[in-house]
Amino acid sequence: MSFFNLFGKSKSSTPKAEPTPKPTPPPATQETVTLPAGSLLQRAPEVAPGKRPEDTPATVRAYDEFGREVLIPVEAWRSSVLPAALERVKDDPNQLYNLIVDALQLRLASDMLPAAERLHEIDPLPERGTTIYGIVLMESGDPLAASRLFESYLAEKGSSGVILTNLAKAQTALGQEAEAEATLWRALEADPNQENGLGWYTAMARDRGGEEAYLEAMHRAADLPSAWRPQVWLARAALEHNDVSQAMTFYGQALERAGRPAPLVLLQSMSGDLGQTGHLREALALTRPAYEAKTHGLAVGNNLIKASLDLGEIGTARAMVEELYTLNHPDWADNLHFWEMEIRRSELAQNGLQPESLPEPRVTTYSIEGPVWLPGNAPSRILFALPAPRRAKVVFLGSSITGQQPQQFFAGQLPDAPGRLSRALPLFLAESTFLHLGLDTDTIIPWVERGGFAVVSAPWGEQESVEYARKTNSDAAISVHIHCVEQTAEVTLRILRAQPESAEPAVFAEFTVPFSFEQAGTGALGIWSQLANRLVQLFGNTPAAVEPSRYTLPANNGLGTYLLRLEQLLAVRCAGSEDETMNSLSGLREIVRGELDLALSTPHSLPARLILHETLLRLRDLQPHIAAEFRQPTELLQQRYSLPDSQANAILERQLRAIYGDGDTSEGV
Repeated sequence: MSFFNLFGKSKSSTPKAEPTPKPTPPPATQETVTLPAGSLLQRAPEVAPGKRPEDTPATVRAYDEFGREVLIPVEAWRSSVLPAALERVKDDPNQLYNLIVDALQLRLASDMLPAAERLHEIDPLPERGTTIYGIVLMESGDPLAASRLFESYLAEKGSSGVILTNLAKAQTALGQEAEAEATLWRALEADPNQENGLGWYTAMARDRGGEEAYLEAMHRAADLPSAWRPQVWLARAALEHNDVSQAMTFYGQALERAGRPAPLVLLQSMSGDLGQTGHLREALALTRPAYEAKTHGLAVGNNLIKASLDLGEIGTARAMVEELYTLNHPDWADNLHFWEMEIRRSELAQNGLQPESLPEPRVTTYSIEGPVWLPGNAPSRILFALPAPRRAKVVFLGSSITGQQPQQFFAGQLPDAPGRLSRALPLFLAESTFLHLGLDTDTIIPWVERGGFAVVSAPWGEQESVEYARKTNSDAAISVHIHCVEQTAEVTLRILRAQPESAEPAVFAEFTVPFSFEQAGTGALGIWSQLANRLVQLFGNTPAAVEPSRYTLPANNGLGTYLLRLEQLLAVRCAGSEDETMNSLSGLREIVRGELDLALSTPHSLPARLILHETLLRLRDLQPHIAAEFRQPTELLQQRYSLPDSQANAILERQLRAIYGDGDTSEGV
């Protein structure tokens, strides 16, 4: 992923309210049949964005033990994963069922015949085992065997809506149209809430008599005992005719008949249909009392969060996002992070924290000594100690940008690519100076009280740069200025002596380099190379300051990600000094997840590990529930990828004990 994509605004589309689509008749040939209620499709085939299905093989989505998404090509999954998985779960009906469902979604029915027959034999839920075996038979081209299987079940066990619906499909495949239609009505009498059966029945009515016949068929199904899905579809039809009162009546009937917990699809359809037609308060009034996060999850939560935000109920939206996070679904992470950012935007708009409303912000500064992941009181400092005192000190001044916002200071906004770079680049140059050249460093960060980072819209002046050098007892100041040109930039560095000799100018060196956000890692290394040469000219050559193995960084494009994580750790450190700001800091889980991914991608990088641990140490006291959510993968990371450096390992393990309550709670703070 490029630096620009990482540091820029999210390009993901808004999760929309999702009503259930109108029913359509099943295909005339091979049918897509109804699966029993409660089926869980944990993985679904996907096609790479921007590619046509015929050009790109489908993939299977899964999540590894660290919660990372893994996409496996279907053929690789079929040949390498599926056989072993079938053998492993052959005696576990629930897992075997889920695996067969996954394979059916990937159109691998013929591969599933032995497994489906096995499930039919051992499943303690005969309806489920019979249904899935019959589906596999039909999908494999044997509707006659499927119809005999279904008829045998009905003779032995009695009426079943799902079995009858699939029998009707088998009869259709055999050309028995009249028998299939009669069987389908029997299926609805047994269970009028089957989406597939109800959709098929009403679609046939529409084909014969248009919309009037469709509604008549729906009313007939709605009159059946225990029916609630027909009422939901009748409510949708009423909304399409702007009859909100009638729709609310139908929804009320559906909720009453369905009981508790309300079916997920009922709440999803109701909240989605009302939301998309602009009836947000009605959607919340009906759906929220019946909503249970553990039962209805993100499918309904998406609609409720969006409706709450659109109505300005930010606290309600945030509470729902937090509750969904606690359920620990890795596949929900992107959606929930999106809502976190939308909530933050809504808060900024509601509170008026826009640049034009802050003519006189209270701007202060934070000073970061050395690497941002190596606080001055951290025990990990010993890993980077020098045998002799550091010879000089420099202070870095960043957070200055031209070519975009005209305000002298602006804050309280979600960060963009130039803003992040204006902080990340000085942090990276400071840690490189500290670790490679053995010089002490400070990095000055402008900050708006209870607002967030501030950015100066002009280069640092010569006089104020020298003043900062003197205030921090530094021998030189290095200003880092970014001038934006669309999606690229020019970065200018100026090195100024704090105490120039009378005959010497304060400016020791100045240089400008082009910078591409798409190649941020390469650009940062190039700037560091030029800066290092000039610092050696100013302060003399320095032998390697630290053990090289203790300062290994991601290679190639991974360094752009590293820069992002430096800036995010800075945000956590600065916001942590103000409880109010920390509580409103956006995307804390995304920050920790990104740091965990960085550590996993460079498992022997000590800085990557310390970035993760420092963030968790800050969250331990301020947002302990978020730190707790990452305990399992963080401890697994340490177990699986312990560093060869025993001293570094001991400190990392000590930090983990401090984070999770098994050690000194003053660690690293």
